[in-house]
Amino acid sequence: MPSFDLYWDTLAVLGVFSFVVYLFIMFVIIKNRKNEDMQSSFFKLWISLGVADCLHFIHSYTLMRLPLLGVFHDFYQANDSGVIPVFALLFSHYLFQTQLFGNLLFAINRYTAVAYVTKHELIWTNGYRLLIIIGVQWLLPLITVGQIARQNVVFTPLPPDNESLLLSVSPHDFVVNSIVASFVALFVMVSCAFFYIAAVVRYVTYKKSVISSSLKKKNNSEMRLLAAAIIVFISMAFYSIYQICLGVFSFLEKGDIVNIVISQWYLINDVFAMINPWSLLLTCSSIRRHLWRAVGVKQSQNAAVSAQTDTALASVQRNKLTSTLSTPRIVIVQDNLVEPVP
Repeated sequence: MPSFDLYWDTLAVLGVFSFVVYLFIMFVIIKNRKNEDMQSSFFKLWISLGVADCLHFIHSYTLMRLPLLGVFHDFYQANDSGVIPVFALLFSHYLFQTQLFGNLLFAINRYTAVAYVTKHELIWTNGYRLLIIIGVQWLLPLITVGQIARQNVVFTPLPPDNESLLLSVSPHDFVVNSIVASFVALFVMVSCAFFYIAAVVRYVTYKKSVISSSLKKKNNSEMRLLAAAIIVFISMAFYSIYQICLGVFSFLEKGDIVNIVISQWYLINDVFAMINPWSLLLTCSSIRRHLWRAVGVKQSQNAAVSAQTDTALASVQRNKLTSTLSTPRIVIVQDNLVEPVP
């Protein structure tokens, strides 16, 4: 059995720790979902992406990393062909693309939150509509990974000791899978970049306008969530560029370069899958408050007052947006975030 070196040990410790933090934050969000500061549609999309991230993390260990490290070697060798290796490769591509489409929903959600303040609530808070949107995130990848189910996927022993097992397919199938994943990654990366740039430009434009203090504070809170989404996008961009390079070098039959790229898959995968909770903790004060409360840490008086103020503001703003939807004149003013100067 291969020895565990510092690289694998460090990667495993950091990955498992981030995984536990991820699960705990998901629990905190679900537990406090009825609170005004947790009712943003962003958090529902965050939970959906979180499920995909955590499943991909578990999958990468149980069906890809453990065979590579020689753990449970006899079991994987006894099932070196058939359902298990096919499922391992198919589910890896499926979850990766589910993560990509989850990030695309992040980008669209953040753009509408900044660009269309009142319409954003109308678009994303409808339960059935949001459920359909999340359903598309999980169903669409089935179209692009279906070809893997018909491929001959096997666990291949690696020399010199043949203890390590690596998923492999025919050279033709490998190129096909890499190119399909590359096109999806490129499409999502470019689309996300477009929406995030448009959202930032829109926000800068609004800051130069005369806006009410309540709308300004709401827009600032949406920008903090936008910052969290952009951090995840940067990680996704690295993963997407990695996947695109893998597809290009596979198509050009650059075997040596492909092997170098593949060797870094586990690090890039863990960063992409586990960066989401840390980005939210870094940018979202309401998440930090609920997290400290969940672990029994008392808030200072100023923090408690700030939390009550933010919750009250969210409630007032939600009621205000609901009431103004029936008044066209006010809706136009709020969509432009401009109020007349006395």
